[in-house]
Amino acid sequence: MIETILSVVFVILLAACVDPLHLLMPTPLQMVALVALILAAVVYAGLLFRERPRDEREAIHLARSSRGGYFLGIVGLSAIVVYQLIAGRELDKAVVAVLAGMVIVKLVLLLWNRKRS
Repeated sequence: MIETILSVVFVILLAACVDPLHLLMPTPLQMVALVALILAAVVYAGLLFRERPRDEREAIHLARSSRGGYFLGIVGLSAIVVYQLIAGRELDKAVVAVLAGMVIVKLVLLLWNRKRS
């Protein structure tokens, strides 16, 4: 349940940071959203390592390597978003879309696998 809530909060924070017309929040609130986004990313990354695969040995190796790649993707894309916001550059919507897509796909597959088993 915590993964679901954190995933939703993370995606909402990403959407709020994209606001190109500054309709949702002015610059000071963007900085608050930035801090919240960083914290959400750190907590979300921590949850990735809480998962414990219960499959055969080879499946465990595959799951761990996939998790490492996913972790690098989340951290790398979040760092790009943070850099662009701090540097005052226009936020690359493609980076945000990929980051949000990674989180959404992870959540959907997690819920689907739990329902199946």
